[in-house]
Parts: sequence; C-alpha cells; structure tokens
Amino acid sequence: MKESIDNFFKTNEKNVNSILTKLGFLLTLVYPVLIILNKLKIYNDFSSKYYYMSWIIAIFCAFLFFFVTKFRPNSALNKYFLIVGIEICVFSLSILNGVIVYITYVLVVLLSCMYFDHFFTFQVQIISFVFMMISFSLRLKILPAVQIETTRAEWGINHTAAGALEFVLFGIFSFYLTFAIRRSLISLYEHKRTIQNVQNQITFGFANIIEAKDESTGEHIKKTSEYVWLLCIKLMQKGLYPEYVNEHTTPLMVRAAPFHDLGKICIPDDILNKEGVLTKEEFSIMQRHPLDGAEFIEKKMKTIGDPELIEIARDMCLCHHEHMDGTGYPNRLIADEIPICARIMTIADILDALLSVRSYKKAYSISESFSIIKSMAGSSLDPVIVDTLLECDTEVRVIRDGGVLTDDQF
Repeated sequence: MKESIDNFFKTNEKNVNSILTKLGFLLTLVYPVLIILNKLKIYNDFSSKYYYMSWIIAIFCAFLFFFVTKFRPNSALNKYFLIVGIEICVFSLSILNGVIVYITYVLVVLLSCMYFDHFFTFQVQIISFVFMMISFSLRLKILPAVQIETTRAEWGINHTAAGALEFVLFGIFSFYLTFAIRRSLISLYEHKRTIQNVQNQITFGFANIIEAKDESTGEHIKKTSEYVWLLCIKLMQKGLYPEYVNEHTTPLMVRAAPFHDLGKICIPDDILNKEGVLTKEEFSIMQRHPLDGAEFIEKKMKTIGDPELIEIARDMCLCHHEHMDGTGYPNRLIADEIPICARIMTIADILDALLSVRSYKKAYSISESFSIIKSMAGSSLDPVIVDTLLECDTEVRVIRDGGVLTDDQF
C-alpha cells in the first residue's frame, strides 16, 4: 500500500531502459549514414567487408532493441540487453578506419550510472573493458601501416596501456559516483518518508477526533482508506481512468481518504449521533459538512502536505456526497463534473457504511451490500467503478474482517 524505495528504483530502471532503447535505435542509424557517405565518396575509409558487417550489426541491434521494447517490457534483464546492444554498436564503430570512437566506451559506463546501481555499473565497466581490449587488438590488425609511426607491437602496447589506465581510473570514479548518488537518494527518500509519517500522524489525528465525535463510525476511516486503495489498484489493472488513477495518484488518494469527513467536526453532537431520522433542518446542517471540511483543508492544512495531496483531499471531502445524476450535495454536480477521486471515495464510504453496524441499522452482508450499490450505479454512483467493485468479493471480505491485503492477492 505504501510506496517503497525499491519501487522508486524499479520505476527509474524502466525510465532509463526507455531512454537507452531510443539511444540504441539512434546508434543503429549511424551505419546507414556511413554507408551513404561512403557511396558519396565523402567517407572513403569504409572497406567493402565492413559494408556487410555494418548492415548485419545494425539489423541485429535494431532487432534486439525492438525485442526488448515489444516482448520484454518489464524484464529485469532488459538493462543488460540494452547495454550489450549499445556496446556492440560502439565496438563495431571503434574498429572502423577514420572513426576510432574509444571514448564512447567510457560513455557507456556513464550511461549505466543512471540506474543508480553501483554493482551494475561495475559489471558494465568489466563488459566495456573487455570490448575495448578486443577492439584494440582488431584495430591493430586492420590499421594501415602508414598510420603507425612505430612497430605494431609498440603501438598496441602504448594504446592498450594508456586506454586501460584511463578506463580504470574513470571506472573507479563512476563506481563511487553511482554509490554516492544511490546512498543520497535513499537518505532523501527516508527523509521524505519521515515527513510523510508526520503528515499521516496529523491526518489520522484529525480522523480520530472525528471518530471520537461520531460514535457510530468505529474503524470507518481505516476501512474506507483500504477500500479506496483496493478500488484504485483494480482500476489500474483494468486500465480505467489512467489519467486520474495511476501509480502516482493512488498513494495520494489513500492518504487523502481520512479527510473526507473532516467537516463533521463542525456538526453538533446531538445531530451527528442522533439515532432517529434527522429533521429537514438537521439534515440541512449535516449537508454542510463537505463544505466545512473542504474550507478547513484549503485554509488550514496546506502546510502539512504537498499541493496534489491537498487538492485530492479537498475534492474527496467536498464531493463525496455528490451523485452522478445531480441529486447529491452540496453543489449538485453531474457525472464528469465530479472528480474521479471523489467518485471512488463515495463508493468506499457507502460500502463501509453498509457493511458496518449503525445505531439505525444492522450490518448488511457483502452480497446484500453489492446488490444495493449495483442498484445505485448510474444514478448516484459511477457505473464503471461499481462494476470494478463487484469483482472484488474476496478482497472486500478480507478488509471487512480486519485483514490486510498483500500483493499476492492481486
């Protein structure tokens, strides 16, 4: 339910994989460009045997990058495939007459630093070093004698020794650079988590005040937050409302959910805990709690959360009693006018109310609750989110009974 530093590094790895894939495709375009330049007599050091080799390498690497993108988008081995593909491109270019791009071996190591994994960077250093040494050997064999001022043996020793020394020094630097960055990111993440924990304590502090005031809610705050999380996960899995429900917004919605009834602080106890039916005047007072809660969040709580969290909390608080057909309150919003986070909050709120004992009702079973919620789809509730909830019988049972859902249950 909570994001972790591991999830951050996994997300970063996917982003870097995407960048390296694009870079890899660009590298494969170098070969056709060199061939065109050779045909135009602009680049004349391109012998015929390398003409065919270049096409083979370009096609192979392009296929490799396409394979990684299309068929293995989430594989942990993708970064190795991508780095090796880029290394092959660099290797073939480094042995061509007139190119000699040895410096790009260092750049490959530098690219690996973006993964913030010093062990992976170390592995890339070894791979790059091996490729570079092999390219020196091949380069020595194919280099025209007129370009060598000393014997081939002396040339090989000098260039190999110099390249190896520079590469090792840069390798040590990049290893510790990656290690330092990773350690700093973990430190920053832990600091962020500390701040979030303080924010959550404040959030649940307000929620506990509401629960103490409203004698009928019990664990309403905790369970509605769990139901919000469940609905968000299921919506993401089905690819529904991706712009509003995703890996970034889901934790924010879960953290914002406890604020949804904040306005009840302003409602007199005799109305809030009345066992009978509310009078028209009393219900009018009760209907003000979304407005009061939203106003409190806007004016008093900006200092304890980031702007996105506050905006979602405000929307949940203000709109969780709005209906899709415009018969809700306080602003009688219709359909798309109601924020997605509020629609999710509404269903979570109603579900827990139905499954819980109240002074005026017994607790309904899950099947009874689902039946009631289904009957409200389209009029009061978002039918897309209702359909998603109706597929969650097992998960809802776990939450209702006080259990904790794990990733294996999804």
